[in-house]
Amino acid sequence: MAALNPTTRRKRTAILVVHGIGSQRALETMRGVIRGIWLDCNNPADKNKRVWTHPQKDGADIDLSVMTTNGVPDSKDNRSVDFHELYWAHLMSETRAVAVLLWLYELGRKGPIMKLGMNGLWWAAAIFLCLMNLSFAVLVLRGVLLFSGNSAQIMLVAPFLLLVASIFVGFAVACRWLAFRLIILFAVLLAGGGLLALGYFEVAWHFAGSPGIPDGAELVTLIALPTLIAFIATGLVMGLQGLRAFCWALFISLFLFGWFVTADRYWNSETAFISTVIKGWVWGLNSPWAVATAAAVIGLYLIVNAAFLQPYLGDAARYFRNSPANVAVRRAIRKDAVDTLERLHTSGQYDRIVVVAHSLGTVVAYDMLRAYFSRICSELPPVDQLWQEFADIDGAPWQPDDKTDAATHQDKADASAKVADAGLKKDFKRRVEEREFPTCPPKRLDADGLLTFRDPNTGNRRVHNGALFGLTRWTNIYFPRFQLFWGDAIGGALSPIFGYHIVDLEVATKAAGGADFFTHTAYWDVERKPDTYSAPHIVALRKAVDLVDKNDAIDLVDDGDDPTKHEGE
Repeated sequence: MAALNPTTRRKRTAILVVHGIGSQRALETMRGVIRGIWLDCNNPADKNKRVWTHPQKDGADIDLSVMTTNGVPDSKDNRSVDFHELYWAHLMSETRAVAVLLWLYELGRKGPIMKLGMNGLWWAAAIFLCLMNLSFAVLVLRGVLLFSGNSAQIMLVAPFLLLVASIFVGFAVACRWLAFRLIILFAVLLAGGGLLALGYFEVAWHFAGSPGIPDGAELVTLIALPTLIAFIATGLVMGLQGLRAFCWALFISLFLFGWFVTADRYWNSETAFISTVIKGWVWGLNSPWAVATAAAVIGLYLIVNAAFLQPYLGDAARYFRNSPANVAVRRAIRKDAVDTLERLHTSGQYDRIVVVAHSLGTVVAYDMLRAYFSRICSELPPVDQLWQEFADIDGAPWQPDDKTDAATHQDKADASAKVADAGLKKDFKRRVEEREFPTCPPKRLDADGLLTFRDPNTGNRRVHNGALFGLTRWTNIYFPRFQLFWGDAIGGALSPIFGYHIVDLEVATKAAGGADFFTHTAYWDVERKPDTYSAPHIVALRKAVDLVDKNDAIDLVDDGDDPTKHEGE
């Protein structure tokens, strides 16, 4: 048979599916998306639709097959659709528990700056992390106390004397070289150390001879030292926002303290009250409740980490946190994503490519698109050879924040959270102006157009790398969150942040409306009753992908949210 002429080959549509977080299996998300937008066995409209599976043409990976449909009904050219999956879960398979914990601490440092109603989750997580810091401090110091012969004085006095000796040597060296600022600093520290020593002797003398009552050093070590160390550690890893949560953790501890004292007085009324009070502080080294409480807190974290945090949020921890240990993984995911998109573009088979991304996959897809567009924007045809429609868009006065002011959200948040939020938004604005983050519509800078800039070397206008979403349609489907676990707590409107030309579609799993329980993975679920395949979220998904290419996605613009309705969220 004669080979087909590539220039006359019938074009096809490519759907590139990008899965979300978790231990995803290859093609699992893609098959769900196919059921949602193409092949629902219960939908009469899908009765004659078919799908076939075949390996990638290069034969390099049979685990990630391509799924091809028969002709799309009602399409003008009877085109077929190829479903591809960008699979990246295998690159995240070695996420360590410490990476998740460090990411949680980093989120704690940023403060309660999430959507209103979600800040309670931040407070709960931050307070729990502070309780875990207290638990770590108690267990470590109990171990030190055990190996030091149960001598609390040694644990406090020996490090104190070592610190004072070091400060005294520093004071002597500063005096030798007449470093007056250091002399004053070390003198103040030595004076403070002297006052602490006097306080210790005063407390030791006051309680001298009292049976069952520790002396001053023991009192400070056994009761206050674990709390002090946990306080310092929290300030170092979680900043001022973490210290706010630490205060609430202490409030919870005071409640436990009152409960423990009451229970002990009830069962051991003959014990001296001062001894009961000393042992009642749950984070004290001599408290009978300390080890059990600390073990319970850490054990609960380990259970949650194994069941949820590491297999699910671990992916987000590694992808969002650009620490040296995560750079290689992030780079590998993005390279694979860009290479995949390039293969689709250069194959010559497709005249339309749709990216369907979910959860963390939307971030991967965003990075893929901006990286790939930066690679090929200079290869686009000269601007003067493009159509008038291009020139009209390039000269349009749109700006991404025309309808919403991203700097005025969170007016209902507390003052310290607004300071942290303002810092994040200032950083985001800088990245947009540097064209690191493309918006929809693109950000106009200086004398540039929305899409083009004048090349100083040639004097010709060229498409800049921030023009991505001036040439790409962006539809965002989300379930509104209600009381945390109803709807999708992760999804939400994007237009107030990335530009009001994004079509934000608020959907539900029921035609009658209302939030359903945990819908984060329900965007392609055709089995949700009572409406199944005719449910609003499935109808919106099919219109957004628009396999027939009859402008259903364009019509969704009128159904999208008004960006101003999200102000203050």
